[in-house]
Amino acid sequence: MRDMMCDRYENNWGAIRTHHRRHNRVQDVYNFRLNELDGERIGSLLLGVYNDQRVQFKLNMSFGFMLRHRVNGELRYFHASHNNHRLFERPYVIGTRQDIIDVAQRFKTSDIGELVTRERENSAWVLEYVTNVSIYVFKLGDFPLGDGVNCEEMPKALFARYHSSIGGKDGVSTFKGVSFQELGDVEKCFQCNIYVYELEPNASHDGNEGQTLSSQTVAKLLRRSPCRFQDSMYLNYYDGHFSYIKNMNFYAHTFSCSRCRRLFKHNRLLQRHIPRCNMHVKHRFPGGVFQLSSSVFDTLEAVGIVVHPRDRFYPYRITYDIETYLDKEDVIPSKSAKLNYIGQHKLLSISVCSNVPGYDRPQCFISKGDDPQLVDNFVIYMTEISQAAFEHMTEGGPISTALQSIKELVKDYGPMDDLRRVRIG
Repeated sequence: MRDMMCDRYENNWGAIRTHHRRHNRVQDVYNFRLNELDGERIGSLLLGVYNDQRVQFKLNMSFGFMLRHRVNGELRYFHASHNNHRLFERPYVIGTRQDIIDVAQRFKTSDIGELVTRERENSAWVLEYVTNVSIYVFKLGDFPLGDGVNCEEMPKALFARYHSSIGGKDGVSTFKGVSFQELGDVEKCFQCNIYVYELEPNASHDGNEGQTLSSQTVAKLLRRSPCRFQDSMYLNYYDGHFSYIKNMNFYAHTFSCSRCRRLFKHNRLLQRHIPRCNMHVKHRFPGGVFQLSSSVFDTLEAVGIVVHPRDRFYPYRITYDIETYLDKEDVIPSKSAKLNYIGQHKLLSISVCSNVPGYDRPQCFISKGDDPQLVDNFVIYMTEISQAAFEHMTEGGPISTALQSIKELVKDYGPMDDLRRVRIG
């Protein structure tokens, strides 16, 4: 039975999984996968759908479920459908939060299993599992959600919301308004795109198809919102003040691109043009685009001297370790109010090792009380290792052939007595 259930889930997963079709003009569909048949869960989903709406709507629902045959154990999946399996014969009209709460309350007091299986073929089929619920939202045009607006209290509440979002401390009496630079904060606070226009005289530019636009004024776009919220607001800018544009069709009949000054008959054409406008600021870099500088090996290859890639990395290295001890008997600085000296670090030993042939055994220099002499011995020994490494590299080493070619190549430019003048990588 479990294998059969998994098979039905897999075959119908596209209909069972949580997915939505939102922000449509007429109808939205919300589909939620259910793990258990719980009235509280259905109620919370309905409240979430309500919070996602902006206008009043009609609501209906349908469940997706599996039925099992009592006799042969067959499992059958029934899709959620608004056409032939809707839950309510007549949809509910939702205008306020209380309306959606009333609908949600019905699921807390009703037998959901009975609501789901009331249209089954016969009693031989019993409910096995409710897999998902689809909520259908039919929007009712220009009727906003809510219980009405208090014209005095609403502006105060909106101001308090904005003031809280920016961490403001001043009151309404000292509020000086919102500047251009602060419009982004307003957008984030109210989840609304803000576009700003300015009316200016028409200079008789040509429109889309070379036709002269005869409108006396032109709406120039001053600010295009970088956000992608569901709602948008359009503002007119004049003499340092913003005013609300209720209808763009009445506001202006000609719209101007602030970059290329091209004119359009409709705002939607301007909005479509702006992302593709090629009149952006162009930066010119006199040095050209970035290019990797040539290495010494590229320079050698240009004159016919090739060094194998595996020989371009220096193979020898020196490692050392310095040990100290804390001498508490030596003269130490006097302590201060916040600092107390307990001793001085003294050099104890230096251990050296390398992978250069002949110097690959660890060498330890131990202090005999003369720290400068110990450091001198350490530096002299590292110099010997460096000279030995140089001899291995240049006398029969991997780059000896290249060094010889370089020596022959520069004969025409003067004597070269010491190969050490040639830098090797």
